[in-house]
Amino acid sequence: MTAIGTISFDIDDGLDSGIAFLLSKPPKQEITTRYRDCLLLASPSTPHVICRFTGAHSRNDAFSKGSLLVQEALDVLSMTGCGDLVTRDAQDEYLLWWSSSTTRTMALVTTVTFSVKIDSPVNVTVKDAHGNVVPTVPKIPNHHIGFRFFRLSQVSDDLYDAYRNMYLAFESMLSSRYQKTRGREIDWLRQSLTTASTDLSLVDLVPAGTSDPIAYVLTVIYDGARLLLFHAKDGRAYFAPVQNVTDREAVVKALTMLTNIVTRMADTWYSARRVHGWVNLNILEEQNRSLFTDTSFVFSDNPEFSLQDDVNSESIKNGVRFSATFRETHESDQRHNITGELPVSSLLERGPLHALYLVNNQSSLIGVSPDTTIDLNGFDIFQMCMFIRGRNANTPKYMYSR
Repeated sequence: MTAIGTISFDIDDGLDSGIAFLLSKPPKQEITTRYRDCLLLASPSTPHVICRFTGAHSRNDAFSKGSLLVQEALDVLSMTGCGDLVTRDAQDEYLLWWSSSTTRTMALVTTVTFSVKIDSPVNVTVKDAHGNVVPTVPKIPNHHIGFRFFRLSQVSDDLYDAYRNMYLAFESMLSSRYQKTRGREIDWLRQSLTTASTDLSLVDLVPAGTSDPIAYVLTVIYDGARLLLFHAKDGRAYFAPVQNVTDREAVVKALTMLTNIVTRMADTWYSARRVHGWVNLNILEEQNRSLFTDTSFVFSDNPEFSLQDDVNSESIKNGVRFSATFRETHESDQRHNITGELPVSSLLERGPLHALYLVNNQSSLIGVSPDTTIDLNGFDIFQMCMFIRGRNANTPKYMYSR
């Protein structure tokens, strides 16, 4: 039987498709529950929640159907008092399976993030016309309650909660500077931001040539995110957590802009300058083009694996190699990825999957684990899709597991 961790199932029982997401924490007891035409499975000893259904014929089909079903099933599970479960990294880490007329396929999708950090700020010495060092007077930050909301935004693991708290930080500091009076909120925002525009260099946050920078900012942070996250009236547009990629992309864009505004407020108005560095991530993308050419994936069933295993380790030497292909785009998006496909028939003498490695002829480049074992019994093809991204570790947080 097919198995993900300790959860095993028979793919010949009519439910030929499925999706498995990681959970923030596992349930306290075994869960097997029906919702509509799907079956939801979870276990205290397995990090995934599994949703089995029927009718998916491709990876995209399995994801679009399965991701909606699993979230609805978890909603019902919580509302009926049977368990409160939350998925994590649902856009970046998951398992999918589907069937065509002749082939059954399981795919593992994972995302590898390279963080670039500048450990210490650059020290600048200022001298006068005579060469004498001009002593710098350190700024002493003045506390504002808006910093509390900023902190809560940074420690959150949920994107939408992070935005709500960042907006409260923005609203708190802006209203301290420009008191809200009677009238529409949008009018107060437009007037306040227009007055603060020079202080906060808001023109730097909008595309060059934008005729009305304040209108653009409000369209992104207020119309495009704030209204959709603070309301959920039936019949009106709103963003529901873990609903679709497009909603999350809109919130990430708005949060990036809003965070820049908040940090500029803190610096300009309260002398709280954030110490950070910045690295051009295009450099990492250039390296990807050469680093991930002529590589292979290695399937390892070694239970004693380490993600740092080198090419001479048992995990890789005794693993099963299959071709890996690097691409710069995914479904027309600029999103670097490496994919490969392995016939399950080549694994007949092997145990379950424990780890996967991306290697070249000289070294092991990346090691990943699905956080549990995967038994591919019953499938014909195993697919691997590894997305590659970079992030500036010194900048405020903009990646969230939920």
